[in-house]
Amino acid sequence: MKEKHTGNVNFGASTGQGTGVGGFIGFEQPNLFGQCKKGSVQWQFGRYINNLTLSYTDPSIRGSRVTGTVSAYRTQSQYTIGDLGQSTVIGSNIQLGLPVPHSYYSRLFLSYGLESVRYNGDTTSLLGSIATRCKGCLRSALGVSFQHDTRVDLPFASGGGLQVVSADFDGGPLGGSAHFQRLISEVRGYTTLAQLGASGFGSSPIKLVAGVKIRDGFLFGTSGPFFVSQAFALGGTQYGEQLRGYKEFSISPQGYITGTNTYNATPNSFGNAFITTTSELGLRFNSSIYLDTFIDAGNLYATPSQFDPTRLYRGAGVGIAVVTPLGPLGLDYAYGFDKLNAQGQYAPGWELHFKLGQVF
Repeated sequence: MKEKHTGNVNFGASTGQGTGVGGFIGFEQPNLFGQCKKGSVQWQFGRYINNLTLSYTDPSIRGSRVTGTVSAYRTQSQYTIGDLGQSTVIGSNIQLGLPVPHSYYSRLFLSYGLESVRYNGDTTSLLGSIATRCKGCLRSALGVSFQHDTRVDLPFASGGGLQVVSADFDGGPLGGSAHFQRLISEVRGYTTLAQLGASGFGSSPIKLVAGVKIRDGFLFGTSGPFFVSQAFALGGTQYGEQLRGYKEFSISPQGYITGTNTYNATPNSFGNAFITTTSELGLRFNSSIYLDTFIDAGNLYATPSQFDPTRLYRGAGVGIAVVTPLGPLGLDYAYGFDKLNAQGQYAPGWELHFKLGQVF
């Protein structure tokens, strides 16, 4: 008996608002040493990005149900969205996944991450304007998260649910340039309402799926020079938390920004608490094509004490997602109900969104 080769090389081209014209090259070996260890190298490059990631995963440390992952990365980005600016991040992370007794679908994850960040670029951009405040700033963080995942038919789930609670503890006795705690929770649920086509083993019927998602987050303390990546931004699909029907950075903790059609990132664009919700009705043709209609709602708050889930901005629309070598690629066309004009009067309207790597 001869073992089949399991490694594979992926490469291709891509284009998008956040990357420009670019491409990717990746190598993955899911059976390192013939022991089901996984190693991968991924390089993604483009006009505005240059990202290199290396990772190694052991799905069963010493034959146990404990998993382990070690990763290292270098991310160089020039954000054209909202005139945010340029950053270079170099870091590494180690994570252990522990089984939860009497719960096959639950996992507890413990992690530690260390990263440095450098901002540069035009001083008219947000990151360029604070570059002198952060030359090689260091973030040291301990993370704890709980995950219960019963979803089926990924990446476009047609049943089951997901519950995640994660907490990051930055600075303090761990050192670094920032000292804060960050808490995020997320709940998703899916159910198949109807299906068309054969339902036997190996078949792939078309399914009509209903889904809901609720996500919120809170940051306590001061994120310092890391506020761009650790505090929260709301609007669009390209950066921060998703809210379709609104442009990126058009919603601040003070409300919808009026008097402009160009929404650039400023320190006031970020908040320390948020909530977003999505309800959708989707048509899952197969594991590669998904059409949906959706309703989004969400808001951004300056501090956790101002959190108010009864005050939400609303959007609704239609979308399509397809699976590519870089993950799900989607287009959404959404109507923002709570937009305002320069005079502060309601002026709802449509927005077209491009997204890569998100399902909804």
